[in-house]
Amino acid sequence: MIKKYNLNLNKLAIIIAILIIIISLSYSFYIQPPLNVDAKGHQRIALNIMQGNGYWESTPPNIAFDPAIGRSGPLLEYMLAGTYYIFGVHIWIIWIMHALIHGLTAWLIYNMCLVLFESNKEKIGIIAMTMFGFYPDLIESTAMLMTETSYIFLVMLLFYLFIKYTKNHNYKTLIFFSVIAGLSFLAKSTIALSSIAFIIYFLKEKKYKEFILKALL
Repeated sequence: MIKKYNLNLNKLAIIIAILIIIISLSYSFYIQPPLNVDAKGHQRIALNIMQGNGYWESTPPNIAFDPAIGRSGPLLEYMLAGTYYIFGVHIWIIWIMHALIHGLTAWLIYNMCLVLFESNKEKIGIIAMTMFGFYPDLIESTAMLMTETSYIFLVMLLFYLFIKYTKNHNYKTLIFFSVIAGLSFLAKSTIALSSIAFIIYFLKEKKYKEFILKALL
């Protein structure tokens, strides 16, 4: 009976994740917000990368001080450049990608709760993913050409892998964790502050080899 109950909640989590994706997509296609100042900057950089001009925002590039130096990235811009190169320069492609990433992040939060909690973990996971997935500001961000959607996903994945590693101490998990940590930094350098907590954990647990491996990756 308990297994059946848990299975039903897992199915509910999948349904909620799909609804989050649908609502995010519906919002983006209905509102179709124009690019703001930062989004225009990301767009210009991505187009320059795609056209083989390099990571510059201005054209011709301002070698002394190009505005690209102050943008969050470069992960977003290279992701945009790759997407545009494959599918063409269509903003709706990014809306679809962001909606999928947002739904996947909610599903990841659900799974994180399954790892974190001992009792009522499915219920807690359902509540957590619902609060995250349907939060208006986060839905709005999926319609924007900004780094927040992919950054939040990477951060959630990073902490999920860290929690899993603290429970199983698997080297594959550690390697994956290290790779995602690097990508998170490329998405937004503010994640570097969280590294302090990770460093304290590895040193406190005397996992020096693991710490060196993480640092190298």
